[in-house]
Amino acid sequence: ATHNFKAKALYGSQLESPVRTVRHLQKIIENFDKYPRMVMNGGGQIVTDHMTFFKTDANGGAFLDVFNINVPVYPGKIEKVAFHPNISWSGNARIRVELKRPCSRVSFWYSCFMVGTHAVKFYDVGGSHIDTKTLSLGAQANQIDISSPQISKIYIECGEQNGDTHPYRNSGFLDNFILYI
Repeated sequence: ATHNFKAKALYGSQLESPVRTVRHLQKIIENFDKYPRMVMNGGGQIVTDHMTFFKTDANGGAFLDVFNINVPVYPGKIEKVAFHPNISWSGNARIRVELKRPCSRVSFWYSCFMVGTHAVKFYDVGGSHIDTKTLSLGAQANQIDISSPQISKIYIECGEQNGDTHPYRNSGFLDNFILYI
């Protein structure tokens, strides 16, 4: 919500300040915990209350599911149900995330991108590229946090297959999206 206000002196010449605008941001947490297991294959989608995931490549699938019990749990960051962008570990997964309302800030946690090169790209409502963040490799939890007016789309690009050099390969998990509207 946007609020405009100005101050007026109670004494003397009763001068008034210029109008000031304050915008109250609504914070929405999308941690996926309330959703059942959902799977999407190439061309498919997963719909949540605040975003829609689209699988834009034909390799394997992606899903919302209970976080893998064989990897570390990070309370408040990655836990319970998480988004897994690449079921088959075949690499080159491409996911488009459309936010249901434009946001001024978006953050989320990720972990277990073990090999390969992975990136997350942010776009505004007009389709202009805002920023690209490269995901760090490893099982530790890392956070992406970006602020920009009118963030509306996020593209998740998983790197190509790098063999079976690690049991989690290059799949990864994303969780606890915080959207500021």
